[in-house]
Amino acid sequence: MPTPKLRFKDENGQDFPEYSRNFITKLCSIKNGNINAEDGSDKGCYRFFDRGIESVKFADSYFLDKEAIIYAGEGSSFLPKYYFGKFALHQRCYALYDFHNSIAVEYVYQYLLTKNSHFIRYAVGSTVKSLRLGSFNTCEVIIPCLDEQHKIAEFLSTVDEKVEVLEKKLEALNSLKKGFMQKIFSQELRFKDDSGQDFPEWECKELNNIAKSVNLKNTAGDILEPLTVSAEQGIVLQQDYFDRAITNEKNINGYTIVEKYDFIYNPRISSLAKAGPIKLSKVKTGVVSPLYTVFRVKSSHKDSIEFLEHYFNSDAWVPYMQSVANYGARSDRMSLKKQDFYALPVIFPCLEEQRKIAEFLSAFDEKIEAVKRQVEAMKQVKKGLLQQMFV
Repeated sequence: MPTPKLRFKDENGQDFPEYSRNFITKLCSIKNGNINAEDGSDKGCYRFFDRGIESVKFADSYFLDKEAIIYAGEGSSFLPKYYFGKFALHQRCYALYDFHNSIAVEYVYQYLLTKNSHFIRYAVGSTVKSLRLGSFNTCEVIIPCLDEQHKIAEFLSTVDEKVEVLEKKLEALNSLKKGFMQKIFSQELRFKDDSGQDFPEWECKELNNIAKSVNLKNTAGDILEPLTVSAEQGIVLQQDYFDRAITNEKNINGYTIVEKYDFIYNPRISSLAKAGPIKLSKVKTGVVSPLYTVFRVKSSHKDSIEFLEHYFNSDAWVPYMQSVANYGARSDRMSLKKQDFYALPVIFPCLEEQRKIAEFLSAFDEKIEAVKRQVEAMKQVKKGLLQQMFV
């Protein structure tokens, strides 16, 4: 059996016994839940783990009152959740509970974080991957003695706590920025000029007066870099977003060519983009699906690009879009007439106030990005520790 690079010592500084191995089904009981998605809500007494396990829901009754490891039964990846207490469980989720006395549940949870590839490999289905009980039958667990399990779990939990602190800091910064954006673009909060005087009143201009539609197609097939518009990440290379290209040279000839500093509107609605995101492209020349709307700021307003980026990252323009949209057959996608889209009203301060607003919000973005990097760095530390502890 390969030896882990990182091992703990006992209280006397001596090595712990060698690890053993066993299948997870030999260490605990496993069963799936008993309710459906519609049984969960934002109210209720008990945490409800739905098949989309990242969503936080509640239910009026509980399924188990246990220390448990929980798996969502569907998804593109399968990472466990640890929970101790009363909880409700979707019928397509699995609970691992009633572990043997020689097993520390939090240790097994940490170990199973390294087994995502195993569950992906054994999941079934072509469109949506699903777990079956047999996936657990073939999942082997490395088992140190109980004392070393506790030491490993305690050490890794300390790293998790550091990640959680950083993520809460990130959440607080995002919330604070969102609050400032609401006040700025509703003009509840106004900036002063360098002399302490009020800036002029804001103007309202239709989008077609400050930007023009971009419709140049990739008919020659010269541009081979497809882009994706994400509400959270902005405009990114499709290869980076999906870890693979989902288009090929043959099917991007009809795509729209996007230059750096073009804006792209993705009509797909999400919890982060109630009318779909409008994002500024800061990457190299690429192409996007004709389902997206691409526009370019006119040269007369090029100095407003940074301000417009922040404006479209706010919700100030969302009510108008919702008022003119036709949702059609797909409730997750906005359907807009071109003339309605370009009639979008945009509020405009004078250029000097635009710059002050952009500088203020960009400073927030820099702080947010710095914390994001700290979160990612800590997660990489955790990943490295897992690799050294578990062979």
